[in-house]
Amino acid sequence: LVVQGDTTFRLWGVYVPGRNQVCEDGWPAGQSAAELLARLTKGHAVVCDPKGDGRDNPRPAVCKVGGKDLAEEMVRAGMAWARLSDGTAYVVPEADALSQILGVHGHMCRNVRQQAPYRGP
Repeated sequence: LVVQGDTTFRLWGVYVPGRNQVCEDGWPAGQSAAELLARLTKGHAVVCDPKGDGRDNPRPAVCKVGGKDLAEEMVRAGMAWARLSDGTAYVVPEADALSQILGVHGHMCRNVRQQAPYRGP
């Protein structure tokens, strides 16, 4: 999550492990993802472009630091999964991270946020 003033944004287009999420092999995915996001943003101005109609909380946004898309950086490092319900913008960076077995792809991590409840026929 990225906080700007009174607004909290989630990175649009990706699922980031929850802060306390631990993978099946014991790797702290959530803590590792939070640390990377902190390193990417520390001491830099973050510019967020909100997406959608503003009803979601936290509000989705494309957030950048120095022109670099934070969601893409997170996915490329294996610290987030592409959120296909938002589009395919991060599918290739995720495939790159998967092919290199980086982050969540190398630690038996499940994307628990992506799983939708079964609604029946």
